[in-house]
Amino acid sequence: MNQNRRQGSKKASGSRTIQIPVRPPYDWNPIIRFLQPRAIPGLETVNSQSYKRAFRIGSTRGLLEVRPSVEEHCLDLTLPPGPRSDLDRITASVARLFDCNADPMPIYGHLSRQTLLTSIVALDPGIRVPGAFDGFEIAVRAVLGQQITVRAATTMSGRLVACYGSPLEESESGEIARLFPASEVLVRADLTRIGLTRAKARAIAGLAEAHLSEPALFEPSSDPAASIARLMEIPGVGQWTAQYIAMRALKHPDGFPASDLGLRRAVSGGGNLVSSEELEEQSSAWRPWRAYAAMHLWASLV
Repeated sequence: MNQNRRQGSKKASGSRTIQIPVRPPYDWNPIIRFLQPRAIPGLETVNSQSYKRAFRIGSTRGLLEVRPSVEEHCLDLTLPPGPRSDLDRITASVARLFDCNADPMPIYGHLSRQTLLTSIVALDPGIRVPGAFDGFEIAVRAVLGQQITVRAATTMSGRLVACYGSPLEESESGEIARLFPASEVLVRADLTRIGLTRAKARAIAGLAEAHLSEPALFEPSSDPAASIARLMEIPGVGQWTAQYIAMRALKHPDGFPASDLGLRRAVSGGGNLVSSEELEEQSSAWRPWRAYAAMHLWASLV
């Protein structure tokens, strides 16, 4: 049995619930506040109590749901029946999405000593960096979110899923839902049909082509700097996009999109807006946990 999860109960419908351990302190609310406005219509539903999505891994497809467990220091994952190999992969994907394997105390200890972060880090010592259930999906979302609001990006993501995502049968999901479009579909799709600029359409096609030839590029990496450099070779993928992908898909704890307007506002404290270069320099003291610093800074804007 995978040591990162605990066997749970089987449901009468054939679905099962397993427990995924998390290291305390674990703050469920900030991660849900991050995911909720980004939930793609038709693919995900997110509220204060649960995260639910359509998925396909291996031969297993349907809906999964994640909730905070009544057991201490666990999340409950409910998913449809499938082979053990799929179960392990699904559990690992959910653990990445909810950053279950992070050890918060070294992160808190380091960031709480930084002048710009001390007070906001103390508010949420158990904050996590939302990862990726699927790395390619997060990369596409990052391109969709370039230079527009979260709401606009979510709307565009919904159009993408509605137009190009495969529908789940109602018998599989209990409700109508769609899967995120596969790279095989997006590599040849005319995404200007849903209102994308040609530049973003080309960037997503480039991501899809890279995913088909180098799927590991969108997974956690032992050499994130090399992965970031490779991502930036794809036309339309700049520093902000590559660093955002690094934070979430690559699970790089030091991923940091220094050009992000929200981060620049958060450190400016209402004064003159700092530049990307100034923020990059200021953030050097936060290494190697800048992705977690970013989450604290974004949370401070809410």
